[in-house]
Amino acid sequence: MDRDINILIVDPDEDMQDLFFRALANQKNFRCFVAKDKKEAVRILNSFTIDLILLDISIVLPSHFDLVREFASLCPHAILIVNGSIHQMRHLKDSISMGAHGYFIKPISLYSLRKIVTSFAKKLNLSPESYEHVSS
Repeated sequence: MDRDINILIVDPDEDMQDLFFRALANQKNFRCFVAKDKKEAVRILNSFTIDLILLDISIVLPSHFDLVREFASLCPHAILIVNGSIHQMRHLKDSISMGAHGYFIKPISLYSLRKIVTSFAKKLNLSPESYEHVSS
């Protein structure tokens, strides 16, 4: 299958949404969507085929990881990557047992963000040759 990788960025911080969006949307074959909360994220998940989700852990914590499970249920084929600060490390690691596929610590360089997302995108097997380039 040769199509764009649809990425959902779920983060309550508009600056972080914008930063991640701009860092990823300009990559070949990446199409990005943003949501500030669960309600917006679920609307997007019900409207589009999402392949990869970048989820800020602070949205998950109040619901005790129910959101991680819900996202995994809504789109079981999607790769879920949680992110947060070094102070949230325990919660980031706990999210793996709840259904997340990986995590990263913020702040993160744009190069590292692209590299992580590209690495996971290759696992989707939609069009592997499209994901070799990661610009710095």
